[in-house]
Amino acid sequence: MKSIKCNKSSAIQELFVYPLEGKCTVMYNNGNIYEYSGVSRRAIFSILTNDKQSIGKWVNHNCKTKGVTCEWTGHESPWMSEAEVLQVLKEVDEVLLPDFV
Repeated sequence: MKSIKCNKSSAIQELFVYPLEGKCTVMYNNGNIYEYSGVSRRAIFSILTNDKQSIGKWVNHNCKTKGVTCEWTGHESPWMSEAEVLQVLKEVDEVLLPDFV
């Protein structure tokens, strides 16, 4: 997992990319957190190697496209600091539901 800070973006606070899995997690400035699966690995490597690329345009072009699934994973908690939320994101690989669900 690689974190990309988005200081210049009006919509995105931070982008977490998982190049080998073809996934990325986007933390928006409004606190919403979304995970995108099925993202082009080539596009992920592109954003990692081109720091002049607009993060917002990259997300719109590569995450909000046909074949990519999106899942809302939460909202930044008022009871947790940003650092704590980021630590939770780094530790969670998948959510395991009970058998009866």
